[in-house]
Amino acid sequence: MSEIEYHLSAAGRLASTAEYALGEYLDQRVAAIDLLDRGIQHLNQAYSLLNGETSPRTVPCQEAGALPNEAQKLREIRKEIKQLAGKTYTRGISTTDENVADMDTVIEYVEKIQSYIEVGIGVYNDGDYIRNERRLRDIKTDAGIN
Repeated sequence: MSEIEYHLSAAGRLASTAEYALGEYLDQRVAAIDLLDRGIQHLNQAYSLLNGETSPRTVPCQEAGALPNEAQKLREIRKEIKQLAGKTYTRGISTTDENVADMDTVIEYVEKIQSYIEVGIGVYNDGDYIRNERRLRDIKTDAGIN
């Protein structure tokens, strides 16, 4: 397994676990937010490797301008996610703080991250075939990222 595959896989597992852990209770939402944050860290690393690697597999991705914009969006999403749990996130205390985002909001972020994971996997798997921006746009559209 390559390092890119490892980070994409880890991000996918963490996002799936976040979705599974999510519930109405405050602690469940804080745990899901924490898992999403960790998943984004792995996804950022995978995108960084895809953007910087010069193997024959990823050069076509770079030629198409593969993921720099998405990497920037992920950094912005990560900042937003850290705000979803308010002070509980930074203190690690989730018993009394009511400033945690509701379940629907957390679900939206889970779905966003899963879309970015799909794009990363699509770019990695189809790297040999991405020769123009149109193909990359198709991958992004299929994952729900415009």
